[in-house]
Amino acid sequence: MNLISSLSKLVQQQEVQASPKTGQVINGKILELLPQNRAVVQLGSQQVKAQLEASLTKGKSYLFQVGSTDHKIQLKVITQSDESQGKSTVKQLLNELGIKPTKENRLLTSQLIQKSIPFQAADLKQAVALYQREDDKKVTREILLQMLQKQLPVKNSVYEALHTKRMDSLSELMNQVRIEASNSETAADRAAVSLITSLKGERASVSLRESSVVKLMTEININSQNSFLLFKKAGILDSKVSYNSFQATWTEWAGAHSKGNINHSSTYLASLSKKPAPPFPMAMEKMAGRLKQIFHQQLQLEAPEQQSLHRAMNQVEKVLVKDISSGSDYLHVKQNAIGIKQSVIEDFQFLKEREVLTKISALHTEEKNQKLLQDFLRAAPTLFTEGESTEKQPIREGLSVLKEWQSRQLDPILRQTLTEWMGRAAAELSTLSEKEAIFVKMKTMLDLTGLQEESQSKATSAQEKASTQESSLKSLLLSSLQDSNSTIRPETAKKMIQILNGLQLTAQQETSQSLQFSLQFPGNVIGSENDVYLDMEGRKTKEGNIDPDYCHIVFFLDLDNFKETIINLNIVSRRVGVTVFNHDSFIELPMETHKAALKSGLEDMGYELISLNIKEMNSAAHTSSKDNSLAEYKEGIDLRI
Repeated sequence: MNLISSLSKLVQQQEVQASPKTGQVINGKILELLPQNRAVVQLGSQQVKAQLEASLTKGKSYLFQVGSTDHKIQLKVITQSDESQGKSTVKQLLNELGIKPTKENRLLTSQLIQKSIPFQAADLKQAVALYQREDDKKVTREILLQMLQKQLPVKNSVYEALHTKRMDSLSELMNQVRIEASNSETAADRAAVSLITSLKGERASVSLRESSVVKLMTEININSQNSFLLFKKAGILDSKVSYNSFQATWTEWAGAHSKGNINHSSTYLASLSKKPAPPFPMAMEKMAGRLKQIFHQQLQLEAPEQQSLHRAMNQVEKVLVKDISSGSDYLHVKQNAIGIKQSVIEDFQFLKEREVLTKISALHTEEKNQKLLQDFLRAAPTLFTEGESTEKQPIREGLSVLKEWQSRQLDPILRQTLTEWMGRAAAELSTLSEKEAIFVKMKTMLDLTGLQEESQSKATSAQEKASTQESSLKSLLLSSLQDSNSTIRPETAKKMIQILNGLQLTAQQETSQSLQFSLQFPGNVIGSENDVYLDMEGRKTKEGNIDPDYCHIVFFLDLDNFKETIINLNIVSRRVGVTVFNHDSFIELPMETHKAALKSGLEDMGYELISLNIKEMNSAAHTSSKDNSLAEYKEGIDLRI
């Protein structure tokens, strides 16, 4: 349950293009003049060697327009951009672009220049059009600057999504959707209510038994095998049970209620009072326990890690099956498979460097299995270096544990189905710790709101093709907008969709060296009435994830007792410095009380707590918590990352 790793895999977005693009206007400073009219120019956060079209002065700042970028970056000077000539510079630029140099337009453009945000002329014209129509110029300007900085499309739908995210509360909108849909009879509305209840981590109005009947009968009605496949993986259903048999059992139980195009949950619930007990494979509490067990066994490995593990396990199994015992036999294999031997040794070295088996071992609660996996990592490579002298029984047992773990891994769609079941069962799972409950709520938010729908890959395996994409909150709301019987007001559904789109647009920003995530959760995740904001940034690993050894995490909270609170975690070489910002000095006592638990918890995850500081919140620090802008936060508090 590594939060950093989980969030790193959240949203797959295009990398923000750091290199200048043809046609962009950008502020730059001449750092060094080179022969043949070339220069080293500071463009934003990067330095580039560029071909200039005029003689310029070292140390001076200019507004450039990017010409060709094919072989050499060519920069055309628009005007000098020194502070002393700021107003005339902006006015000249706007006139050249055919934009009225009004006071507000000059202010927007000057901030783009000051922040060295590159922009296309067409984008600035579109931004100005959006800017002129809005009354709150300050908020509009900040949103437009964010759109241009993140290189988002400058169009109305994107602006509305970011504006709704900025101005509205996720928690309040979810409550409004739930209130309006609470008495609806449409399938999408009822499903939205159930999903929001899970997203907020609250107890549902119906029992786990009742909601499970609705879930299963809805799937059976559309021939979806999601829960069926999940139940087999979790050991809830026998592996030999066919889907046809499972479907027939539930259809027979429901009888006439399941015939025809019926999707109303009330219909299925009505059958509970008229029929014998529903044919669940086992008691609900035991089912919930099995789901919890497989939930904690999931480990999303990177593609290279999966491939190395698969190759290593296959080669080990081949050697064990042959049960090579004589030195001459082993020598023969060695002479005819030197390439394979070297490849397997490299795979094991790679798995060791990535701590893959260590991560898998940590998922097992039994010490025996943990030890078997550790022994496997140590002894299995010797099959290919020492041959006959290797003790094979521990390797066989370790391989068996690995294969058992591998057989319980779920594809992306079934992981979503599992999250949906866990969200439903969480309120009735008394065995969940507080940390586990929070993790389930966060996973539900990340997997089932629709944040990843556009980036979901097409099904490839037979199992994936037999499963159906889980309905997200966004897709359910889109269905409600098309259904005249829906009781959710269109303006409420649209706002909820907009805030989810806003979350998706700002969830990740990526450059060639770094990653930044900005996320927002309903406050119920931590028992608060107000939304929780989380910003995380760090250097990017070779696999494209945030390096958990070197990163920076900030939580913006509005707690019931301590009110506005910012928690800043600075991680360098797995050493963690924690700073808590709050208006109340009395927060020091509870912080000191929990320091030992914090230190112990970090040590369990392989981190070391080096400091815990309490600082007073200043006015500049908390202004960015609503729009969740890490850049403004860093500027306001002046923290070095």
